[in-house]
Amino acid sequence: MKTKALLLIFLALVLTPKSNAYDLLLMGKVKDAKNNKPIVGCDITILTNDTLYELTTDKQGEYSIHLPLDRKYEVTYKAKKYFSKNIEIDTQNIPEEDKEGGFEMHLDGNMIRYKKKINAEVFTKPMARCKYEADSQSLEFDIPYTQKRMEEIAAATQKKPKKKATTNSN
Repeated sequence: MKTKALLLIFLALVLTPKSNAYDLLLMGKVKDAKNNKPIVGCDITILTNDTLYELTTDKQGEYSIHLPLDRKYEVTYKAKKYFSKNIEIDTQNIPEEDKEGGFEMHLDGNMIRYKKKINAEVFTKPMARCKYEADSQSLEFDIPYTQKRMEEIAAATQKKPKKKATTNSN
C-alpha cells in the first residue's frame, strides 16, 4: 500500500494534449523525499540523440521546458547531497493526427538524500519509463516497471537492524 501511495506521489502527473502545436511541455517540482521541501537549484539535464537540454529548478523547486516530439529523452535530476534520478520519456511513434496540440506532462520528482550506507547502484537505472499509447492517445508510464523500481529503491534505503553482540560465557 505504501509503495502504491509513493508511486502516485512520485508520478503526480497530468498528461493531456494541451501544449504548443507539436511539442511536449515538461514541467514539475523537485522535492526532498523525506520532508517534501522544494529543492532549489536542482540541475536537470535532458538528453536525446542529437541535443542536450540543461535547466535548473527555481526558488520553488519548479521547472518547465518545451521539447520537440519524435524523440526519446533521458531526463536526469541532480542536486548536491542527493542521489540522482533518471526518467525515460519516449515521444516517438505518435501518429501525426495525435500530435496536434502537443502534450503537457506534469512530472514531480522526489529526491533521496545521499547516505554512505545506501548502495548508489540502485539509482543508475531509470526510475520510470513513459511512452505514447495509441489506445489512450496519450503518454503513459509503465506502471509495473516503476513499481518494481520503487520496491528496489525502498529495499536499498531501508534501515538495517543492528546485529546484537554475542558473548561466549564458557
